[in-house]
Amino acid sequence: MRRFALLTLFCMSLTLLASSTARAQSPFDNPFGDNPFSDDKKLEDEGKTDELPPDFFDDKKPDDTKSPIGDDPDTGSAPAPDLPEASTANYERGLRLMEEDEWKDAISYLDDAIAANARFTDAYIARARAKIGKADNTFDETERNGLYEAAAADCDEAIKLKPRSREAYLYRGIAERMQDGLKRANLSFTSAIEIDSKYGEAYLRRGIVLFYINKNAIAPAIFDFDEVIRLNENDYRAHLWRGLLYSRNGEYNPAIESFGRALEIQPDYAPALSNRGLAYLKSSQFENALADFTELSRVSEKDATAFFKRGVAECELERYEDAIASFKKAIFIDPSYADAFYNRSIAYAEIEEFDKSDADYTEAVRLKEELRD
Repeated sequence: MRRFALLTLFCMSLTLLASSTARAQSPFDNPFGDNPFSDDKKLEDEGKTDELPPDFFDDKKPDDTKSPIGDDPDTGSAPAPDLPEASTANYERGLRLMEEDEWKDAISYLDDAIAANARFTDAYIARARAKIGKADNTFDETERNGLYEAAAADCDEAIKLKPRSREAYLYRGIAERMQDGLKRANLSFTSAIEIDSKYGEAYLRRGIVLFYINKNAIAPAIFDFDEVIRLNENDYRAHLWRGLLYSRNGEYNPAIESFGRALEIQPDYAPALSNRGLAYLKSSQFENALADFTELSRVSEKDATAFFKRGVAECELERYEDAIASFKKAIFIDPSYADAFYNRSIAYAEIEEFDKSDADYTEAVRLKEELRD
């Protein structure tokens, strides 16, 4: 009897065993593997830095730890009217370039703004934001860490000039978080909250950090996400993160509710669709899981994992020909997707197309030796 793994997503060890004649069992026998939510340096989407929050069992940093770059009403105030004209002009130009993701040029103009007035607090904060933005788009680890360190130093300078700058503490915490300085980041976000007890952005960031500090105690992080929602019930990120932690804790009904609220606020929000689908899958609500993964494959049509997940739900519903089509699409997008080959081999076996099943199994093992029986 051949043993198959129906669900082996990303870097976690999720297994579903089946034979060519027996129906598959639950795909989430061990949904979090041996090292859930590890703090490794792997990033989403083939090297892109922190593009998406993770699936609840995934192993990668979320984008909600990085700076809200761009038009952010909470970050910085208008420069004081007595600033030198050159300093003000360079500052405003730097802000415009940041909105266009032109980080290098933005930093250059903000350098000039600070050179014209070394006590320009908002320019230090803006330059920190620009350095974080540039770091988030830099692949060289040494350069990236150097930018985060420089951003934190700019925030330190801003704090010297304006000790009660909530934005300076916020962005220092973000820079520290991105260097895996979790305890330092926690202190920075807490300082921002002490300055402004209604600063939702700081609660959100602190909640994320608190989770990573102690993954086995989610209550403090949930408290912070609840506070974000109390301050702004339409912050879909807080609803997403609350759902992620409930899922992590095996509380799938409140997780599904939280993901649903995120989707009410932000329709077509792929991370919420993906994670609600996974929560439905874990709680054996397979039709609902299939509906979410089908929608996910529509909004993320170039994401092979979306079609893979859809295929998993279809297998659970014994719709094997549909599952074969979904796995085929995943393989078309990513020809090296070993798990999709492996799972398609299961679906072929279920409809007794054993030659095709064996061929897919052989290719899966060639791509990923640990899939061997």
